[in-house]
Formats: sequence, structure tokens, C-alpha cells
Amino acid sequence: MAHQPPMAPALHLAPSPVAATRTALVVMNPVAGLGRSSEVRELLRENLTAAGFAPAIYETNGRDNPSRVVRNAVDAGCALVVAVGGDGTVSQAASGIVGSTVPLLIIPAGTANLFAREMGVPLEVEAACRILWEDHRLVDVDVMRVGGRVCLCKVSLGVYSLVADKAGRPAKRRFGRLAYAWWLLREALQKRSWTFDITVDGRHERLRASMVWAVNAGEVGFGSLRWGEGIDPTDGVVDLIVIRTATPTGYLSLLWRALLRRTDDSPEVVRRSIRKQASISTRTKLPVRGDGEVIGRTRVEIDVVPRAVRVLVPGQPND
Repeated sequence: MAHQPPMAPALHLAPSPVAATRTALVVMNPVAGLGRSSEVRELLRENLTAAGFAPAIYETNGRDNPSRVVRNAVDAGCALVVAVGGDGTVSQAASGIVGSTVPLLIIPAGTANLFAREMGVPLEVEAACRILWEDHRLVDVDVMRVGGRVCLCKVSLGVYSLVADKAGRPAKRRFGRLAYAWWLLREALQKRSWTFDITVDGRHERLRASMVWAVNAGEVGFGSLRWGEGIDPTDGVVDLIVIRTATPTGYLSLLWRALLRRTDDSPEVVRRSIRKQASISTRTKLPVRGDGEVIGRTRVEIDVVPRAVRVLVPGQPND
């Protein structure tokens, strides 16, 4: 991990007669990238039962509201929520525990798994399950509230949102993150940009840009690339990043700067800090994407909620 988030009290998972009565709600996306849901279910049952939890598995189906299912379980006394899937599934589960002390365990099973990477969660299912047993800690993370849901990683408009629309599930399952790279190259050749009205904590700007991002996690999802230095999901601030370039050479220059970790001094990048609220809009009907899902069109309003969700992560040396 690129930073050392503040540590919440440890979660004690040793089996006991009291612990055996606790419920763990598992929110599972059955079509996530792993393609081995039955094996994952068995691993979770074994690990959760051994840790003193009674597992209840809920599979998302595209009809129900997962965040409402989670909230109902939390209100009924659920002691742990486990999200099995990509960033969209993780954010849906997180939406239901905002403001509570119920912790979230992430089992990465998506294409990018950005938030799991940001928090240092192992990308292998077995290793992620072992967080229950090995040295661990609880970290309180910020969220972006957008309407009735929250986003943990990013909210975007522009070229990337269009790319993610076109890189459908079959391509992502076959080619992984390369599906995004292919469509991003095609979009870059079209040199598209739009005029955005952006208001951050009451300050308004009108900017011409190809992409606008509100990011709570620095992970980009390609190698060691990050959105910039100092992006931390525990600092009470969401970073707004505006990419002004719209040409292939401009994108290549930006990529080179990103590899050198020098995007912050690029004239093609505008960066702002969102401490409370931001709105982003354009007259063009562009998709708004939040953590891998389409969450709106043309306009988005974001509220920053500090330390809103408690996440179970591997421990660090000398914690």
C-alpha cells in the first residue's frame, strides 16, 4: 500500500460460544470475473464458520437493491459483511453499512479490483479469506455519496466512461483490463473533449476536458500507475482530476508523466480537493460511472462522507 491509514481497534475473530451466534452476510456477484462461484462459496463457508460466524449468502441478481439487503441485515444485528465481486459489488455492499461499526471484508473477484488493491487486500480468494485468521486491522475509509449510493474508488465522466460502456462483460472476462486499453486507444484517436461545469466546495469553473474524475483511491489498475501522489481514502478529502488533453500525443505524454509519477506538474492536468461537495455536468449526454457501474447521465453531485465505512484489511508490521 502507498500509505499507512489510521488503525481502528482490531476485530477479534477467535471462535467462542458468543461468536458462534454472529451472522456474516456475504454479498456475492455470481457473474464476477472468477467464474468459480461454487468454490468461492465453499471457501467462505469454511472460513466464516471456523471464525465463529454463521454465514448467510446473498447473490446479486440485477433486480434487488443490494445496499438495502445489507442495511436490513445490519439493522437486524449482522456482525460482518463480506463483498465478493468487483468494485461495483464492493461499493453496493458498503452503501448498506455507512455510518455503522459493522466491518466489511473484501474478496476480490472483478476485473480491476481497485479498492482491494488500494487497501492491500490479496487478490487471491484463499488469501483474502485468511484475513479472518491472520494479523489484521480495521481501517475507517471515506466514501463519495452519490444519490442513494456510495462510491469507494472513483466517479467519472468523459472518454473513460464511454470506454467502460463499450468494454462489455464478455470482453472483460476474456481479456481483463486489456479490454479497456483497446477501447481507450480507439477513443483517443477520435480526439474528443467536452465543456464541463465543475463546482467544488462552492467554487465554480468551466473547463474543456476529455475526462473528469473524482477519485478516493489512487490505484489506476494498470501496473504501478496511480492517479497522483497523496491520494488517500482515509484523509477526509476526495481528489478531482481533470484531464485536458484530447490527442494521442497528449495521452502518451500524460502516460509518460504518470510512469515518472509527475502528473501533478502537467499543464494538461487540473487537480482540486473536494472536502465537502462537488458537482460536475456537461450538456452532452455522457454516462456517469461510479466504481464500474453507470450511475447517471450528464450530471453528478458528490458529497464527501469521511470515515464512513470500516474495512477489514491485512495488518502491517509493527502495528
